[in-house]
Amino acid sequence: MASISVSQAIQPKFEQMAHVMLTTTFDEAYVYADGKRTDKVDGYRADFLVMTGDLAGLTFTAKFEKLPANVQQMQQYRMKFDSERTKVYVRQGQIGMSVWATELEPLAQSQK
Repeated sequence: MASISVSQAIQPKFEQMAHVMLTTTFDEAYVYADGKRTDKVDGYRADFLVMTGDLAGLTFTAKFEKLPANVQQMQQYRMKFDSERTKVYVRQGQIGMSVWATELEPLAQSQK
């Protein structure tokens, strides 16, 4: 029997994570090499709160290659994820997920 890795066994539930509230401002995300931060920026990150469904209340950080335009803190959005760049990993015995997204679409009042 072939073994599988954690990243193969655990798949993010993107659809259940899509209705979010932006809870922080965006910061530059830097590349790390040999455990140290470099001056190279590889995207922009902010924290989000899942607003609906089984995962409501979950907070997570998402990274974007480009800084999303016209977004405001404490507003609700529909997030579109980059499933190719999002990775599940294990570090020091803890499972984590590096979430990448491509777009934040504002939700109309009726969708909130």
